[in-house]
Amino acid sequence: MPRYVDADLLLEQLNKKKSEVAKGKYTEGFNDAIMRVRSMISSSATADVVPKSEVYKLHEVIFKKEDLMQKIAKERNDYYDELQYAKQEVVREIFAEIEQQLRGLFDFFRQDDCIRESSAIMLAISEIAELKKKYIGGVNNENSNCNVR
Repeated sequence: MPRYVDADLLLEQLNKKKSEVAKGKYTEGFNDAIMRVRSMISSSATADVVPKSEVYKLHEVIFKKEDLMQKIAKERNDYYDELQYAKQEVVREIFAEIEQQLRGLFDFFRQDDCIRESSAIMLAISEIAELKKKYIGGVNNENSNCNVR
């Protein structure tokens, strides 16, 4: 795997290594080698490298985003569940009110011996019971998780 270095830092370090006093061939050769390395570093292409600190910051941002997305999804699911439950409660109340009114009518007509009206109301009550099964999952099932339309 290639290693990337900071060219400016390397050039600065090479300048520190350069000998100020050129008294012999060794020092002149060393200074010449440093100058050649400097030239190669200056003319070489640079790589786009993200510093480790930036990478860590980006990872932290990504993890925070994922955590936030999970929290949002949970809140959305909780809200949806509460909404569904509220819809079911409204439907139950509507059916209960309709049944109560129909039973009141049934009692009224039964007292007057109106058989035809009484049987029509009983038929309506049975149809209401079928609708109740369809929309809230049964007559006696108060905690049903069936979808309300």
